[in-house]
Amino acid sequence: YMMRKAYSNADCIIAVSEALKKQMEKYTLKCVQVIPNMISDHFYYNGSEKEGFRFLFVGHVIENKGVRILLKVFNELQQSAKDISLTIVGEGVLKKELEDYAKDKCLNINFMGEIPHENLPDIYRSSHCFVLPSKRETFGVVYIEALASGIPVIATRCGGPEEFINTENGILISVDSKKELYEAMKRIYDNITEYSGKEISENTIKKYGKAAVGEALMQLYL
Repeated sequence: YMMRKAYSNADCIIAVSEALKKQMEKYTLKCVQVIPNMISDHFYYNGSEKEGFRFLFVGHVIENKGVRILLKVFNELQQSAKDISLTIVGEGVLKKELEDYAKDKCLNINFMGEIPHENLPDIYRSSHCFVLPSKRETFGVVYIEALASGIPVIATRCGGPEEFINTENGILISVDSKKELYEAMKRIYDNITEYSGKEISENTIKKYGKAAVGEALMQLYL
């Protein structure tokens, strides 16, 4: 009721993704426009040298983010790829359990907990691949932050990522598929040089940077 009332009183209705638009259209006959979330200009590619091979997860350490399956797959991958590491940024109810699992399996994982948002750009840029196998997303700003920083992304077909992940900037997999996640992580690990960090960053900023999103918002007032 409250959603229908709010939509009926609005002059304009905006969704951040096509997936969210479809959900919102259930509650209104008005036109819902899609304007994505805007990323800060602190996220950019700088071509810096990186050591080893670092996977990165940023998000709540909860079941919906697929972090449990990520650690199980990382455990398998580390058996053959000895130089890999995984950085997990975020807090959540699964953190202690997963820290114990990582310790028991001797996994090369760094649980950083929550960190100030202004420190994230350097963490993205020092990583090789961003992986967030969520069960459900309506958009996912962290995916865009990773792409703007010039690193390929592994995401699930869970609502939001399908709109911006393609073969040029990452890999889309099925939700809850250990097999596909392993194959995706192994593929990017083996073929990281095929991804152009500069192009990934530029294409992302062109669509989700301040200029693009600001212009789309301004059009609403014309």
